[in-house]
Order: sequence, then C-alpha cells, then structure tokens
Amino acid sequence: MVSQMLADGRRQILDILGPGRLLHASVTDVADSTAETLSPTHLERRKLLDPLASSELVEAVLLMLRRAQHHATLLGRKTALERVAYAVLDLADQFGARVRGLAYAEVIFRLHLTRNDLADWMGLTGETVSRCLNALKRQEIIGFDTPEIILIKNLKTLEAAAGGDRPSLVARGTHPATHP
Repeated sequence: MVSQMLADGRRQILDILGPGRLLHASVTDVADSTAETLSPTHLERRKLLDPLASSELVEAVLLMLRRAQHHATLLGRKTALERVAYAVLDLADQFGARVRGLAYAEVIFRLHLTRNDLADWMGLTGETVSRCLNALKRQEIIGFDTPEIILIKNLKTLEAAAGGDRPSLVARGTHPATHP
C-alpha cells in the first residue's frame, strides 16, 4: 500500500500494489508518501542498468500513471457504492483466483485491507465502506463470512454496481491464479 499523510493527520491511500508490481524509492519521494506491506511480501532488488529492468520500470511507471488518473476520476465522480464495488473488483483483479466448480462464487480473494484502509483509499468513511459492502452482500453480489475472505458471486452485476467500470489496469499475467 502506498499512502500519503495529509497536513491535518488524515491518510490518503494512493494505490494498492499487488503481485508482480514494481515500486521504486523515487515514487515515495515524489509525493512524500510511504509504502507499507499488508501481508507477507517478497521484494526483489533490480538493477536499473539492465535493459529488461529499465523496460519493466517504464511499464510500471505508465501503469502507476494510468491507475492514478483512474483513481482521480473515481474519487471525483463516483458514488460511494460505485467506489466500493470498483475497489472490490480491483483487489479481485490483483489478488483473486477464479473459482471453478463452485456454484456460489466466481472469484475469491483475501482482503488484506481493513474497512478503514478501504475508506482511506476510496475517500470515504469506514462506516460508509461497511454499509456498501453489506449492501452488496444483501444483494448477493458478493459474500463474506469473515471480513478477510471475499467471494464475488456475480461478476457482471458487480461491474454494473461499479458504474460499468472494470479494472483492467493491472498488467496481465502478473498473478497466475488470477489470470488463467
């Protein structure tokens, strides 16, 4: 998670970095932000002089820019329910696995963020995030028995709840379980 502290002590989460994403120290320097792990994480040091690493860095920066632009639109123009639905889709895209042979779920993922983390990412309050998640659960679009494991029961309906927005901002193939 990359976040920035505001002058009044509030926190704004700028992005959630899933498997295969790159992070460079200069990214946190630019916005005076910090990076924090939310789950066990493996980091690899890459040499920038390696041509492959340089192209990966360019791709990572472009991905970060696209995600930042999309996040600005999300915060400025989407309703609370659309934001939360989008966050669920984005996290499922990064951390989820398709469920085969299970009639009641299409995708399952571990939610590494707390409700307050989601709120800080989506520009909402923790209570609003909880209300939206429970509304999606009551409509049987998602399911969860514990706060950490989210089942997406109806992907198309969740996409509609997100305002027709489908996260496709994560580089494909970075997480084999997610993108068979």
